[in-house]
Amino acid sequence: MNLKGTVSFVLILLFKNYNVQSESKFEHEKRITFALRELLLKTTSDEVLITFDTTNVRLATNLLKDLEKQYILSQAHQINDLKNMEKHCNLTSEMLRKRGDVTEIFVVSHQTAKNYMEQVKKSELGGRNLRLIFIWQNWPSGSQNLAAQTEAVRIAVYSWYSNSNIFKLFSTHSYGKKPTKMYQINAWNNKEGFTHIPVFVPMKEVFSNMKGRFLRVPVLHKPPWYFVKKEGNVSLEVVGGRDHQLLKEIASRMNFKYKYLDPTEKSQGIPTGSGKAGRGVLSLLRKRQVDLFLGDATITYERTLDLDFSFFTMADNVAFITHSPQPLSEAWALVRPFHWEVWLAVWLSIALIGPALRLISKNTTLGDCVWATTSIILKQSTREVGTSNKTRLVTIMLSITATYVIGDLYCANLTSLLAKPGRESPLNTLNDLAKALYEKRVDCLVEGRSSGAEFLKNGTREAQKIWRFMQRQRTWMVPSVEKGVALVRAKQGLVLIAGRETLQFEMQRFGQRFFHLSDPLSTQYSAIALQQGCPYFENINEILMWLFEAGILDKMTATEYARLGSQRKNERKMGEILENVYDLEAFKTKPLSMQMLQGAFIVLFFGSFLGVGVLAIEVTIYKKCKRIEKRKQLKRGIRISVNFLTFVVSKIVE
Repeated sequence: MNLKGTVSFVLILLFKNYNVQSESKFEHEKRITFALRELLLKTTSDEVLITFDTTNVRLATNLLKDLEKQYILSQAHQINDLKNMEKHCNLTSEMLRKRGDVTEIFVVSHQTAKNYMEQVKKSELGGRNLRLIFIWQNWPSGSQNLAAQTEAVRIAVYSWYSNSNIFKLFSTHSYGKKPTKMYQINAWNNKEGFTHIPVFVPMKEVFSNMKGRFLRVPVLHKPPWYFVKKEGNVSLEVVGGRDHQLLKEIASRMNFKYKYLDPTEKSQGIPTGSGKAGRGVLSLLRKRQVDLFLGDATITYERTLDLDFSFFTMADNVAFITHSPQPLSEAWALVRPFHWEVWLAVWLSIALIGPALRLISKNTTLGDCVWATTSIILKQSTREVGTSNKTRLVTIMLSITATYVIGDLYCANLTSLLAKPGRESPLNTLNDLAKALYEKRVDCLVEGRSSGAEFLKNGTREAQKIWRFMQRQRTWMVPSVEKGVALVRAKQGLVLIAGRETLQFEMQRFGQRFFHLSDPLSTQYSAIALQQGCPYFENINEILMWLFEAGILDKMTATEYARLGSQRKNERKMGEILENVYDLEAFKTKPLSMQMLQGAFIVLFFGSFLGVGVLAIEVTIYKKCKRIEKRKQLKRGIRISVNFLTFVVSKIVE
């Protein structure tokens, strides 16, 4: 069970059975009630929850009445067994979630308190906002040893002593180096009140100086956040990185030391959010095996259920990279200057203007008008279609439009396309990526158990659609962003989804000309991951906000980007040389090659082939018409001969 809130206190009053007269016992209970009331008045709380068992009903009743007289909102609950304790833990968690500030007083026996502490450990009822305060007589004694289970549980003892009106307050989280040990922090008596105000030492003040305490910090090789050098399975050395410099700055200000740990699984991991630790480095935080983690840890809803996150160290966007778009084929260079809509308008103009000219000029044929229109649009010389003023006016307007608008624009666009060949349309949005996956033009990759994978699973409809497509692939998970970028460079048809800042850094290392970076898909914030209920949470936040406002965080990031990975210095220099050569080649004037003019030759070939085909058809039709004409002439000659012979015979007979 996880608790969130601003300030909450749980007070547990534990009484030993002692033999006193009823009047003396009444005086003791009255004094304890008064002392507790003074303690509550010095702490800020919206509501007080009094919990008791069957052995302390009268004291709980008196305390409830006393709080009502002071106009303090209070409730009373009774717990007797483990089942009621479990329900009470759920109630406390719900009140903290709704109110964020709850004071809880337990008026119970020693055995009930012991059982309750076991239930607290079992249900993981702990946090920065939870304090357990016990009231005991003559503390400490051998039978009343009390120790904090973790740093997330704050324990205090409010002790009174025989023949004395002094109450002493002992508490954990009062010494930065050993926060789980108990130290006296205050005292109270009826005449002078508390010796120190505020009653409890603020944790922000306690952990401002951690007295050289050692913190356990897992580390992953993830440039530019961490540059890790590892020899074999033993030696681990961090040679640089933005988060390495940030950790050094925080450690110097809070006076603690740290030790880097090499985790077994080299990934951040994603906690389940259901109280069960997941896998990866963040699961070690969930199990409280390490103290904090830096290294581009993205804040997500599931992670916040199991961990605490500091003020953000960077605002990053989820994006994806593909291989740089390939140059378009030069075969269609003559067609690309105009969109298909323009070509459609041009051909419709040719088809409609020809008949229009035929209607205006009555002395010409339709074929001559269509041919004249085509010649004018193609900027070719042609003879005059007609002699009327209407025909000449239409011809002049058509010539001006074709020459100075359509023709010049076409030539200008064609020249620019030949000078700088076009490239394929890149993928920039989730819709583009989903469409490419659906058409099986690309395969999508993502780092295992990363924020990018979580974005796809829990993101928008398009993101979830991409995630389902990825599940059908043979391989979709890569061990690191670095290896994923190397795969995208080496092979066409791959897409890698990760943080935009990390992708930009890796692109600089491998050569930016090989990649295309998409538009930002969503904004995500990275922060320092801490154990839930971390007591020095406010101290780290204060330092981070100061570094952010002073611009030091941005300076650290810019410095690491400028380095471009000191471990690959030679490779970086070679990459810069290649980039410069590539840039010079892009602006260098080149002679026209067959590859650039292949479209013109293809048009010439198909035009010649079409012309030969039309000529063959015309010759065939002409020969066929000739044969038909000869047959008609032969039949006509035979018919004339027959008619002549018939006439001659008829005359002879007469």
